Amino acid sequence: MIFPIPDTVPGFGTYDVLLQLNFERIWVNFSTPSQQQIQMWLSTNPTATFNWNDVATDTRTVVSVAPGWLATPVNSDWNTAANWTVGSVPLATDTVRLGAPTVTAIDVRQATQVAGLSFLSGAPAHSFNVTGNAGGAASLVISGVGIDDQSGNRPSFVVSGISGNLGTLQFANSATADDAVITTGAFGVTRFTDTSSGGTAQLVANLGGAVDMSGLTSSGISVGSIAGAGNFALGSKTLTTGLLNTDTEVSGVISGAGGSLTKVGNGALILSGSNTYSGGTQLNAGSLVVASNNALGGGTLNMASGQAFLLRTRPTFRSAMPFSSQGAVISRRRQAQRRPSRGRSRMEVLPERWCSTVLERWCWPPLTPTPEGR
Repeated sequence: MIFPIPDTVPGFGTYDVLLQLNFERIWVNFSTPSQQQIQMWLSTNPTATFNWNDVATDTRTVVSVAPGWLATPVNSDWNTAANWTVGSVPLATDTVRLGAPTVTAIDVRQATQVAGLSFLSGAPAHSFNVTGNAGGAASLVISGVGIDDQSGNRPSFVVSGISGNLGTLQFANSATADDAVITTGAFGVTRFTDTSSGGTAQLVANLGGAVDMSGLTSSGISVGSIAGAGNFALGSKTLTTGLLNTDTEVSGVISGAGGSLTKVGNGALILSGSNTYSGGTQLNAGSLVVASNNALGGGTLNMASGQAFLLRTRPTFRSAMPFSSQGAVISRRRQAQRRPSRGRSRMEVLPERWCSTVLERWCWPPLTPTPEGR
């Protein structure tokens, strides 16, 4: 990767760029101008974001384009200064660069904040363990640009803790979760606040963990998928899920006074918990499987044309729920007829028809597989 590094400082002279190392370091040979003169000039140049460190001699130093996780860190601890190219732990205003290091599982065990995490093209999948422990709570607050995954390898975050010392992952200000896979376990909390966004993140809340978006100042967020036996706290916001077109199940509680749930994408969302959100449910695409008495919380259920709503149980809604539908409703699973899918075939879903790929293929009314491409 080539960075826009000037080799001439107006009024002071030139310097030579000798070597760029591991995407993050550049050796520079100084004669004239001095390091201080170059730094003064760069501070007035809005395109320059260099930090200066590791002065080896009077004429040679290292320019770090941005704090980066070393190619060969000494251990997996985020808060070990020797693991970073700048020789110190990144600041709250830094966007950290991650390339192809020998250690890709990084531990965050105390309060930590950065502006963003940038995963370079070609970087392998990284994982971050934000873990509250006997030594205290742990947190990772991402409060600037958020996650920028240029690698396509979906960074993962595991957030957990112990009683009294939580693990917390927070997206603040306008930070995005991009394509992260975020698993929140017992005594862990993942928060979206301010105007942060979910991108196509996969949010999994396991038993004892929570995803909380009640602190948003925007109307809500969209994510790739939600799943798990933990809690999703909406507050009064709208959670839109399904951008990844996958089949998932939430058996935990989705809560929120005035909060609402919108399902998009071609996959199926199974709701099997006793949910308490009261702002209603919107089914725009795919299918919604109601697998518990109070799966839909309260408010209006709206269905777009061509979508499917399956009742696995005989629900007792919390109130007389208004129902608006141009889609298909199946009141009992045994009404559906199993249709095996053999070879290359496809199923066409029309407003009066429904198919699910959750666990088994079920269709109602029975559909005839047709050869691919017909």
